[in-house]
Amino acid sequence: MEALHGLTIAGSFLMFAGYHGVLYYYVHKDPERTVFGASRRVRLLWITKMLGLEKNIINSIQTLRNSIMAASLAANSSLVLLAFLGAVLLDSQKMTLLDQVVYDVDPVFSGVPLVPVTAKLMLLVLTNILGFLLAMQSVRLHMQAGFFVGITNDDRRQWAAEKLNSVLLSASQFWTLSLRCYYLMIPLALWLFGTLQLFIASILLVFCLYYVDFSLVGPGVDQNLGVSLDIEEPARPRTDGALAN
Repeated sequence: MEALHGLTIAGSFLMFAGYHGVLYYYVHKDPERTVFGASRRVRLLWITKMLGLEKNIINSIQTLRNSIMAASLAANSSLVLLAFLGAVLLDSQKMTLLDQVVYDVDPVFSGVPLVPVTAKLMLLVLTNILGFLLAMQSVRLHMQAGFFVGITNDDRRQWAAEKLNSVLLSASQFWTLSLRCYYLMIPLALWLFGTLQLFIASILLVFCLYYVDFSLVGPGVDQNLGVSLDIEEPARPRTDGALAN
């Protein structure tokens, strides 16, 4: 029974890691099949339309602000959850009660658990802290991106566009990794109530992530949309007197 118990735990984590290995391959070899390729094209298009034009600066800042608020909300939620988990870990009575609950509700692997509840909670805490740190890095990079949006000097706009694209790419990567940590916390939390719950949650999570990462890129997305960072020069007012009466 212990061998089956260990295989179920290992299979759950290998399933999650194996899916992200496949996702990593497609993101680097065939990004157009993933939502990340579509996001890259949209981001480049957004930069070319927004950067350096004074009439679009407000819209650009509002877009960056929305991203900062989303990452900040995730970071704040992490702090609340971290405080709760810390309170449980430091309370011996709550830990004893939790051990008894886990012992009673596991319908398959009854008896002494292969992994103690304390280790499961510590893994939850570490995953939560990692998600918090990644979300804060996303906030930091989105704040830096705001400085590039306001560059209206024609001689520096192309340089600003390249830097802005690089900063936003890093920010989106940190945000994606942060979300993956929060997604992983779902099966980890259910693991407290049994190994079977961990295994089932891992299967459902992989299917949901596949829908998010692959299925959303369908016929409605123009796969041939070519976008470059060639910034169009803003229209200049005519000064040759052609409009004079």
